[in-house]
Amino acid sequence: MQTQGKIVGVVVSVAAWTACAWTPLPQARLDELASRVGGGAVKEYRLLAREMTQTPETLKGVADADARRKQAFNAQATILPGDRDPLDIVVRRTRALYDDLKSQTDLTACAGGLAALEASARSVPVGDAEARLALLAQAQALRRKIAFANPLLKPISKILFITREALPPDELEWGVHMCDQYFGFHATLHGTTQGNGLYVLENPWSDHPTARNLIADSVIVSGARKGQRLGNGGYLSPDVSYDGKQILFAYTDGEPQIRVWNDKTTFHIFRCNADGTGLVQLTDGSVNDFDPCWLPTAALFSFPSGAAASGVATGARFRPSRCTRCLRTARTSCGSARTRPTSGSRAWTITV
Repeated sequence: MQTQGKIVGVVVSVAAWTACAWTPLPQARLDELASRVGGGAVKEYRLLAREMTQTPETLKGVADADARRKQAFNAQATILPGDRDPLDIVVRRTRALYDDLKSQTDLTACAGGLAALEASARSVPVGDAEARLALLAQAQALRRKIAFANPLLKPISKILFITREALPPDELEWGVHMCDQYFGFHATLHGTTQGNGLYVLENPWSDHPTARNLIADSVIVSGARKGQRLGNGGYLSPDVSYDGKQILFAYTDGEPQIRVWNDKTTFHIFRCNADGTGLVQLTDGSVNDFDPCWLPTAALFSFPSGAAASGVATGARFRPSRCTRCLRTARTSCGSARTRPTSGSRAWTITV
């Protein structure tokens, strides 16, 4: 995001799991309805249907579903016993959003539409799946209007984000450990992805937001890959400087050399200006460097994996090693990045 000339990041995440006797529409039927009601409604329907019909595996001593709902920061983010299908959930959460914001901004224009939507959700039978899916699409549009009326969003004109991929389907047999998503060789789904990059969403609250790849035309001005461009590899963990003028992020070519750690299969840290110019490579080699974090002192930290270094092997995976790189950026005009171990420690200094 950008507020008062500065870019900041935003992350929104909600998850809830419970069991439900309701039966969702089959995938083939949803594919047919997508052209009528919109892909966004079908996508949210599928996500909520999964949460309503699947129960997580729990160990002895884990609280039951009712106890977990009580422990949630906001119970509206969970699946409640009265929810009959995805439409009920979306309408209920839209009402909760309205009630939360109505004292902060004028939502008079949304009040009538929300009341009518609630009445329709009550009157249309749950068995009329097509009609209720159409109502879900209406609820999404109203929810968007209510959410974007939040006065805290008004100063924000841009949102910074990356596109990234999940694991290749053939990796499921390995158990999809949480660390696997950070292996660079998985980042391009065996080289099949298109359009990955570091993006900015402009005019995000309008009816016609636009996404632009900040570094589509940027050439690396210093570092191991000087003179090159970053392509359709894997992008990870962007972080914006405190003054909003620079961005750190991790990139990998993502060559599908599975479980081979080299310069083409691991993540490395890059820096650019807020407009995508001044692209610099800060790290290289056969060790993953990602999650760079700016500090107020203009220093940054990175947390690399220990693969091909001092990590501990656990089967086919590697845990992050105890060796955490502390990368300190000095405010100099030096054109190239250098790394060197700090005497008597496991830290490295980078001068850029």
